[in-house]
Amino acid sequence: ISSLKLDWPEKLTGRLSRGSGFSEGVTVAAVTLGDLIAKHGAPKYLKLDIEGADVEALATLRRPVDVVSFEHVPHLAAQTAEAVAILAQLAPYRFNYFPRESHRFRLASAVGGEALLAELNEPSARKWSSDVFAFRSG
Repeated sequence: ISSLKLDWPEKLTGRLSRGSGFSEGVTVAAVTLGDLIAKHGAPKYLKLDIEGADVEALATLRRPVDVVSFEHVPHLAAQTAEAVAILAQLAPYRFNYFPRESHRFRLASAVGGEALLAELNEPSARKWSSDVFAFRSG
């Protein structure tokens, strides 16, 4: 497992699958989403799977993307709330999610940010990480 966040291994202590873990650090160059979009244009779909750095990446967006997906980790629900708030500042979004690797949306239709966060706080949703999808309205 790898992450840009130095504290990510600590946040996952006791929650990793057998045989997964962190073993060494490597320094790499990074570029922001905002800079990539300024140089290459906005994608239609942006998938973030960057092990705990989703909020920091979303914070670099200067304009909305039609569809964004990011990871929700139940014991770090505050990060999901931050990601929803960042997207809401860029444009009106509706949300849906699927529990880890199911690839089937849980909700019959996309909902507002507050409804998504309430749904993710339900006991049945707190068992697994999920992929959250944000669909720009309008």
